[in-house]
Amino acid sequence: MNNIIIVSFKAAITAALLFFIGERFDFEIVPLLGITFIITFIIALAMIITTIVPLKIYNNNVLFKDNRAFFKRFFPYYTVISALLCIALLLKDFESILLSILASGFITSQLTWLWLFKK
Repeated sequence: MNNIIIVSFKAAITAALLFFIGERFDFEIVPLLGITFIITFIIALAMIITTIVPLKIYNNNVLFKDNRAFFKRFFPYYTVISALLCIALLLKDFESILLSILASGFITSQLTWLWLFKK
């Protein structure tokens, strides 16, 4: 569980940085960076707990004792499904803010898989 909190912090920092890199940076929003990080951390933690942690728990209890084998088997499926969901959302309503959110979320979720299953 401690590893999940650490990975959530990494994911929040990564998502916040990717989000602000994708947007035009304005110095008027500097005071909001702390609030943005807190919101990003909560969203990243919720997404990690709902999408990746159940797979990790299931892996540790049932499937593979080796994280590497589990990663090689299920990571491509997770990537394809999450990419298709991002594309579907972009096709429905394309806006630059939505592109930044989805791109940072997609990249962060892929990195979270690497951080949780690397061993």
